Amino acid sequence: ALRAYPPAHPGVAAQLAELADVVAEAGDSDEAAGLYDESLDIHRQAYGPRHPEVARVLFRVAALDEARGFYERSLE
Repeated sequence: ALRAYPPAHPGVAAQLAELADVVAEAGDSDEAAGLYDESLDIHRQAYGPRHPEVARVLFRVAALDEARGFYERSLE
């Protein structure tokens, strides 16, 4: 899917979030955080800050941050 769409396409953002889930499960939380951030940037650009897709990725970011002990960031 990453090659089928332009880089800033919401489909790419969705795939990045899915990849981040897998990477986080594998234990590489730093890499997962970067993928979530990239996904979030694309979703915000495509849909604006208040779209449900943005909220879904923010939830994933908050869950990862909580698991890593980054409590302050997960409350932002």
